[in-house]
Amino acid sequence: MSIKELKRVQFLTENHSNLQGLRALPIWNVGGAFGLALLLSTSKSHLAGFAFAMLWFIGSLLAAPILYWFIGDYYRKRYGSVELRPSRRDVLYSVLFTIAIMLDGQTGGAVSIFALCAAVYCLENWRQAPDLRGYYAILAVLLAVTGVAIGVVPSMNRIAVLIIATSLINVIGSLLDHRLLSTLMRPPRDNVYA
Repeated sequence: MSIKELKRVQFLTENHSNLQGLRALPIWNVGGAFGLALLLSTSKSHLAGFAFAMLWFIGSLLAAPILYWFIGDYYRKRYGSVELRPSRRDVLYSVLFTIAIMLDGQTGGAVSIFALCAAVYCLENWRQAPDLRGYYAILAVLLAVTGVAIGVVPSMNRIAVLIIATSLINVIGSLLDHRLLSTLMRPPRDNVYA
């Protein structure tokens, strides 16, 4: 086994659960639906759209745990499982994201602290394996631009637009994570990274 193959196995072992991108899609769907409902709630002229967005949000919220479990079952059957404890880094970012979301909600500032923290998280993921996760650098740029550009959105719509934008960016990242996992789990002779 070559050094490159060993690094691939180590990367897969350490990031197996993070690469299960399809699992995150129901969660980002809930986020997008919530953001849309929040955006449409500010205008009385969009009452039908708001009602649709609320139905989508409630349906997504109810379906997300079930879909998460079924998708997790798919991953276990198709790719196996790796038991790892949450790293200090994951716990730190979870706390940081929670604080950033609360600050964005309270301040409604011209710059989104949450989007900038998410950009740093993406850069950190990219730094771990730049040859495999180059798309994380692109996601980091998209999140940073969103975090800074959010200031041009009217303040009453800022949080809603931020939720929708970060949900869409994370859907892209989740799909690319799934693609990477599928690619890396192929036998080495078929693997473009081997």
